[in-house]
Amino acid sequence: MIKEDIFVNSEVLETAGSWVSKLDVDVLQLKFKTDQLIVKKEAVLIDQNLCALSNGEAQYVIIDALDIQSNMDTEALKYFSKNSDIGKYTKAAAILLNNLPIRLTAGIFIKFHKPIFKTEIFKNHEEASRWFDKLRQG
Repeated sequence: MIKEDIFVNSEVLETAGSWVSKLDVDVLQLKFKTDQLIVKKEAVLIDQNLCALSNGEAQYVIIDALDIQSNMDTEALKYFSKNSDIGKYTKAAAILLNNLPIRLTAGIFIKFHKPIFKTEIFKNHEEASRWFDKLRQG
């Protein structure tokens, strides 16, 4: 089971709006900072960090937007859904959230931008971990 903030290695890559870390051998976590607007330029930097930690191997990705007040513009949403390099290596993405504004952004991402990888919304790490375990079993 994935534990929040327990990392496989101590490497945490940071951008102005996020931290990226490896939680398990096949699980990356993208944690957004609060009070940030993620634009495409920032999305590209986040993508580079995710790819650096993936080492070219397929990964599950936790997008942790718990307890934050941030947003992502349309160009960044488009980039992450279809054009990001990490998208090609993403088995599935679990979006963790607990507030309405982030839920609206996540809903737009899933419904309208239609990411090339399976994407679901969860309330916590434990639910996401169970979903990843289910997907691993086929």
